Amino acid sequence: MTASAELGDNCQAGNIDTASIMASPNGKRNARGSRGVGRTVNAGFAHHQAGRLDRAEALYRKVLERDPDHAEALHLLGVVVHQRGNVAAAIALIGRALPELRDLPEAHLNLGNALQEARRGDRQLSAGDRARS
Repeated sequence: MTASAELGDNCQAGNIDTASIMASPNGKRNARGSRGVGRTVNAGFAHHQAGRLDRAEALYRKVLERDPDHAEALHLLGVVVHQRGNVAAAIALIGRALPELRDLPEAHLNLGNALQEARRGDRQLSAGDRARS
C-alpha cells in the first residue's frame, strides 16, 4: 500500500496538484512489483515532498529502470519534470501513466495542467511571431 500525502509549498510548481498523487486506486501494477520497488517510490516521494527534486527524480528513474511501465513512478517523474519546466516530457510521462491511474483524479489534473501550460507557451510564441512581423 502506498502513502498518500501532500507536497509542501517549496515543491509545488504552478497549478500542479500534488495532493494524494501516491494513491493508487488500481493496485494491479504495484501489487505485481516487488516491495523494494514500492519502497523506492515511497522514498522518492518523501524526497519530492521535502523539495529534493534531484534525489526524487533519481529514485523514480531507478524504479523505471526495473519496471519501465510503473505508473506511479511515471506520474511522479512527470510531476518533477513539469516542476522543472520541461512540459513536453511531463506530458509524455504522465500520459504513459494515465491508463493505469485512470481512477486517480490528480493524474488527470496534472496532465491537464501540463497541457494547459504547453498551450500558453504556444500562444506566447505565436504572439511573439506576430509582433516581429
